[in-house]
Amino acid sequence: PNGGPGKIIVTSRNREWERVATPLSVDVFDREESIALLQRRARGLSTHDAGRLAEALGDLPLAVEQAGAWHAATGMPVDE
Repeated sequence: PNGGPGKIIVTSRNREWERVATPLSVDVFDREESIALLQRRARGLSTHDAGRLAEALGDLPLAVEQAGAWHAATGMPVDE
C-alpha cells in the first residue's frame, strides 16, 4: 500500500519480482521439517502419510503449511 500502514507479501517462484521488490529467499524444507510441520498442524497424521504428502508437495514450505491446515480443518484423507 502506498502511504499507508501495512506491507504486502508476494510468494512466487517467478524471479521477475526482484525488479519491483526486495526478495527474501526461502528454501524448501527437508523432509523431516515437512513431516514435523504437517504433524503439528494435523494431529494424528501418521509419519508415513505426512511423508507422502510432503513428497507430493515438493516440501515447499507454504504448500506444506496450507496442506496441514486444510487436513486439520477438514480431516480429508491424504489420498484425496
